[in-house]
Amino acid sequence: MKPAINIKITSKCNYKCGMCPFHGDGYSSDYFGERAEWDNDMSLEQIEEILKKAKDFGVSLVDFTPNGEFFSYKKWREVLSLVQKYDMKSTLTTNGGLIDENDIKDAVSLGINHIAVSIDSIKYDTYKIVRKPATKKSFENAINAPILFKKYENSAGGGGIYIQVQFTKQKENENEVDSMLDFYQPHKINQISVNEVFTTTDSGISFNNNSNLPEYKVGTCKSYGGIYLVQPSGSFLGCCGEMYFYPKIRDKVPNLFEMSFSEAKSKSDSLYLENDVFTDYCKKCSLYSNNNEQTLERKFIRNGYFAMQYSYATEYFVIPSELRNIPDKVLLFMYEKGYVGEIKEFLKNQI
Repeated sequence: MKPAINIKITSKCNYKCGMCPFHGDGYSSDYFGERAEWDNDMSLEQIEEILKKAKDFGVSLVDFTPNGEFFSYKKWREVLSLVQKYDMKSTLTTNGGLIDENDIKDAVSLGINHIAVSIDSIKYDTYKIVRKPATKKSFENAINAPILFKKYENSAGGGGIYIQVQFTKQKENENEVDSMLDFYQPHKINQISVNEVFTTTDSGISFNNNSNLPEYKVGTCKSYGGIYLVQPSGSFLGCCGEMYFYPKIRDKVPNLFEMSFSEAKSKSDSLYLENDVFTDYCKKCSLYSNNNEQTLERKFIRNGYFAMQYSYATEYFVIPSELRNIPDKVLLFMYEKGYVGEIKEFLKNQI
């Protein structure tokens, strides 16, 4: 199976949120101060060069979740048009603060396939504490973005965009999960994810509820290689953890502007398998435990949603309104057996 590629087209962001490792306090040191070559924007020519090399290698999915905010890149429409030109699928995460209804209509028309909007409260008083410096306008843009993506996805025929809300639990908002679920329930957002906060250093990624890590075995991390990350300078990385110890190995990291995708991948894979700095980081990284050994802790029904709880996140999927009067135990049985998926497809075909 061919990997995906993440292109960090910009380092700019409209917020400086406390939990953010790039612009806030989520990283133990000065992130861009240690990586000055990443603190800029890519040109459209560079983005197209990357897309062409990735396409030639067989990559079909490109993620534009950046070191900042995708929609702060002034020519984002041209970027999505390039994805269409190379017949690739696109996904991105946004804070939603910069996009209004017309922007969302354009993004839908330009073929975005998966959009995740990070929203940490549907109450302005909380939101402006977590998202800094938020205005009332940016708050309203953000909380309405998933709804509008759903609206225009439906007007375009429906089914083409996976729309997700991401909520990061913090002390300021930890009691607001139910209000957020209630707010989005009528709009049938595909998924709502409630995530735990994590912190990063050049020694490892740690979640707040991090337990003893398993013994790391070189070459077995599921977080590596599924998606390769290209920074504004062209630096080609094999996982998000590598961003944090990059300064220690920067002279060994391949650059996609200087070689083919295949060559960059080969050099990156060799680093992952053979470099001592890389291996030492992996031994302390919670993502190894999270993605390799995380198990489903429980499934439950809550506020009109079917939920799946893992160690570091709980995923919520809205229950079709036609099924909400069914007792919880019976609903759980139906989800276990896959009946709900079949019913959803049936209902969709009746429209």
